[in-house]
Amino acid sequence: MAFQLTKGKSKKRKYIVWGITTMFALAPFFSFAIGLSYAFIVQNGWAGMIMWLLFPIIFIIGLGLLLVGIFKRNWAVTE
Repeated sequence: MAFQLTKGKSKKRKYIVWGITTMFALAPFFSFAIGLSYAFIVQNGWAGMIMWLLFPIIFIIGLGLLLVGIFKRNWAVTE
């Protein structure tokens, strides 16, 4: 869905949309999937707590993308 929303749009808009998508869609999904997969592989349920570390890291990456999109200047030359 994010790809469709950013198709043919400015880089500023792409950063904003992908930042929001990363924070609210990708971060929970990937942290949960990686945490459960890792716990299953090592046969220890407590190993699944790695998702508590992965979620904030991925969320901060998405927040960074969002902030870049918000504060990015448009350097287009207008004549």
